[in-house]
Amino acid sequence: MRAIRASSMVLSVGLCCTLSARARAQSDEPSPTARGPAVPAPSNAFELGINAAYTQPFGLVWDDTDISSIINAGGGVTLDLGYRAIPSFSISAAVHFHESTADTSIGVANDFRGGAATLHATYHFLPYEVVDPWVSLGSGYRLLWSIFRGADNDHFTHGVQAVRVLAGIDFRTTRDAAIGPFIGGDVNVMLFDQVQGGDTTRISPAVNTFVTAGAMGRFDIGGSRTVPGATVTKRHASAD
Repeated sequence: MRAIRASSMVLSVGLCCTLSARARAQSDEPSPTARGPAVPAPSNAFELGINAAYTQPFGLVWDDTDISSIINAGGGVTLDLGYRAIPSFSISAAVHFHESTADTSIGVANDFRGGAATLHATYHFLPYEVVDPWVSLGSGYRLLWSIFRGADNDHFTHGVQAVRVLAGIDFRTTRDAAIGPFIGGDVNVMLFDQVQGGDTTRISPAVNTFVTAGAMGRFDIGGSRTVPGATVTKRHASAD
């Protein structure tokens, strides 16, 4: 009987030691969901953005003309000037220019250029992480310049950019710069058309969209760099 009790005590002590060692080992292992140290994010800073992208139009260019029947894919660049009020939010003004190729059905000698001016707000989901997803929502005005062969027959078509949505990922490379891919598109309502040398006329609303995908660089100037619970300047760190 004593032998059984002694054996039980030994087994109990051994089991407790084993469980304690295993618990200690598990507590020393990093959590699979644990994140690294916070990355300083810009706040109260001027923000410059530059992107280059592929563009593809869909919809109508005039009330009875499919835009894809005359315009193919192209490329564009955008300059973005903004204010990063807090790490997770910024407001900006963007100026976009694109050039597209003509569809072979109308001849490659024709050319199409255009642009847009957009006011937009951007929300950053993980501003203190190296990988920071974001989404941007805005609206503005869009212009399409159709350059057809021959004299005095160019068209300037323009209207409201009702909404523009972009989504992307910033990869923070330094405290002042980030780069990453993005995709998006807009919805435009073309309302006016002017034939070269003529007057601007009101046309039946023609709805189209320009789908875009590319890469964007974002550069922050001035302001401060913050992490949760502290403000990091370019010279020193101070607790709030």
